[in-house]
Amino acid sequence: MASTPGSGYLQFKIDYSAAARRRRRRATVQTKHVSAGGHLWRVRCYPYRLGLGDVSVFFDLPAATSTAPAPIITAVLEAFLIGSDGSPSRGRRSVVSCSPGADPAKPPRPWGWPRVAGGEKDDWRLQSHEYLNGGHVTVLCGVIVLGGGEPAGPSAVGQLGSHLGGLLDNDLTSDVSFLVGGETVKAHRAVLAARSPVFKAALFGPMAEAQMAHITLENLDPDTFRNLLRFIYTDDDNNDKEQNVLRGLRLLAAADRYGVGGLKHACEQRRALTAGTAAAALECAEMHGLPGLRKRCVDFLVAKKGNLRKAAATEAYGRLFPWVIQEIEDKAKRREERKQGALADEVGSVLSWSRKRSASDIAADPSVS
Repeated sequence: MASTPGSGYLQFKIDYSAAARRRRRRATVQTKHVSAGGHLWRVRCYPYRLGLGDVSVFFDLPAATSTAPAPIITAVLEAFLIGSDGSPSRGRRSVVSCSPGADPAKPPRPWGWPRVAGGEKDDWRLQSHEYLNGGHVTVLCGVIVLGGGEPAGPSAVGQLGSHLGGLLDNDLTSDVSFLVGGETVKAHRAVLAARSPVFKAALFGPMAEAQMAHITLENLDPDTFRNLLRFIYTDDDNNDKEQNVLRGLRLLAAADRYGVGGLKHACEQRRALTAGTAAAALECAEMHGLPGLRKRCVDFLVAKKGNLRKAAATEAYGRLFPWVIQEIEDKAKRREERKQGALADEVGSVLSWSRKRSASDIAADPSVS
């Protein structure tokens, strides 16, 4: 189990064969506690609660010993399985507004999922050892407390971004730090894992980073990484049209590197191209597989002779693959040919009209014999 003032996570290790032999509801329930946000959360895991292959997880807040009114707490709850190779399952994630139970004699209301993983597909995966490691199945559970003390309302989920943004700005609640370009940036494992499959595999899988509190990231500058985290926590790409294009391309590359699809799409759509940056944008599109941005770059370069001439003088243009340069030059040549052909057709049409008009004028003039 690991915890910080605002977040915590724990894992259940289930003996698959023993649980499968019993196969009685609640017969194999496991209960653990984790501290997060100043509260002790109870987490219960029920292997095979609904049937063979099912794993159920429920969270609750036991009754507080204090006589003070129980505060409303907004929290993110998450649970997923860890595969035999260390890779996580898709799992479950919910944002809830809850409070500690009012009466110690009554069970508190639970939040969770009857089926974190289950059904025919997951039953097959369990039995085929995809989730088995030494005869055991591992379930990872996390709690992130976003805020407390305020009444819950319909806007609570809508405020998730601002709550998580505040969590990002509060170093006291972090449980992992990254060294990026000589600067330390702190974050929360559960949030990163929930939003990025790459972070999920790195922080909760078999990689060395899963056991490290301080992780060094190469080939990434601090500002780009902070903007990446800001989007992960808040869905705000902080990327208006006036933003430096090359800085935006670095952010796009980081989004692709960590599998943050929403940010990758936003960066791709908002690139304002110029003759000086189009080649760099095209290079980025080629490297990260962005067909939409690639088409925009190529169309921009061949639209005017001046665009291609200025772009060809940049370093990025020289780094493009030879076949990409050939494609651009071929399209530019075909465009000029079509342009010249259209001009010739237009001139021909004008001359033809002029000749017809002259012939008509001559035929209508009685002085012409």
